[in-house]
Amino acid sequence: TKQYFLLSWVLAAATTLGTACGPPPASTPSGGGTAPTGGAAPDAADLGDPVEGDWLVTRLGAEPALLNPILDQLDANGRYIMDLVGDSLLDVDKETLLSVPRLASSWEISEDQLTYTFHLKEDLVFSDNVPLTVEDVKFTFDLLKDPKTDSSAVRSYFSDVLSAEIVDEDTIKFVCEKPYFRHVMTIGSMPVMPKHIYGTGDINKHPANRAPVGSGPYRFEAWDT
Repeated sequence: TKQYFLLSWVLAAATTLGTACGPPPASTPSGGGTAPTGGAAPDAADLGDPVEGDWLVTRLGAEPALLNPILDQLDANGRYIMDLVGDSLLDVDKETLLSVPRLASSWEISEDQLTYTFHLKEDLVFSDNVPLTVEDVKFTFDLLKDPKTDSSAVRSYFSDVLSAEIVDEDTIKFVCEKPYFRHVMTIGSMPVMPKHIYGTGDINKHPANRAPVGSGPYRFEAWDT
């Protein structure tokens, strides 16, 4: 199930400042465990089972300019949010640092290391329940490569990636100009954006830049400046 991500900058900052000035409140976790009374962190087993509907309130250093993963204005705070809301073909295993499936179920690299073919998982959907397809993957790549898109910094990583070609309804291949060992990571980490949302209007000034739609583990709910 999708989780919901709520941005409330003033409230989050006020909550952080207010609680930082005094001792932690003595409350009972909703999982049924006993609240810690000292400075030491409680044992995870004492907190009980996770409860659906619990909240995590966190603080960001500043409000981002926008929330669009391919635009240059995206800063570190915006990227932190979009990593939760958005999704990509591959992920990186935190222990081995090897590429692992995310939206893609599998992938192949040609012997000359110029063609990278990805196969999507079945039944992928965006947070608005619209199916995610290879059309969205190609749309994102073409949008990123378009010189009218304000994504010169991101686009520089794809300078050797010449094209994205749909093979069938579940398969897409990327053709590169020359071999490079990071191509699979570059292509695999490209955030896949919904064509039905960003396919109309000016991407640089799109209203969805403040209300992003993605396929990641969290659904964006609101942004209160």
